[in-house]
Amino acid sequence: MIKIFQHKEAVIIKRIFLLLICLFLAFSLFSCAEDDIIDDNSPTGNDDHTPEGEISQTDEKYPGIIFYDKGDGTCLARICPAQIITEINIPEIRNGLTVNEIAYLGPNEFIGFVTDVTIPDTVTRIGDNTFVDFYQLENITIPSGLTEVGARAFYKCEALKNITFDNNVTEIGEYAFYGCNLTSVVIKSGIIGNH
Repeated sequence: MIKIFQHKEAVIIKRIFLLLICLFLAFSLFSCAEDDIIDDNSPTGNDDHTPEGEISQTDEKYPGIIFYDKGDGTCLARICPAQIITEINIPEIRNGLTVNEIAYLGPNEFIGFVTDVTIPDTVTRIGDNTFVDFYQLENITIPSGLTEVGARAFYKCEALKNITFDNNVTEIGEYAFYGCNLTSVVIKSGIIGNH
């Protein structure tokens, strides 16, 4: 009688465990949802919007990035790895739109694996909270066209040791590097803000 009871408990625990795994996977797939996402399968630049509220998954060419048409010939890139990746390369152009801004999408269980991010020279702004808790981020290529780094942009990027800003950067937001272990920072004149 005791063996049967233990077997039933084990089956119930396995089923609960499988249910939790399914919920985790479902959350992972939909954690990057936002509006106005560029659909790379669209043949023309005029049809780049997916219907409001629908998600366009990142593809093999640019894993970990979701692009948003800003309506002015430019687009915004949001970092959102949907799997374990260590390197993210943001393109200059996506579907004929210039990528000129990187922004925060929200917490994600895979951001902690990213170690390298390359940002093109077309990007002029890194938004508030963009790389919050990318605690393994070691290397980031700061573009020469960058003019603004938002508040808490690199908050708790514990592995980030060195960073250099060109003289085009005129503003660095509050707590942009809070919790980083920077050993070398090169900031050229003209920058304002609390660092």
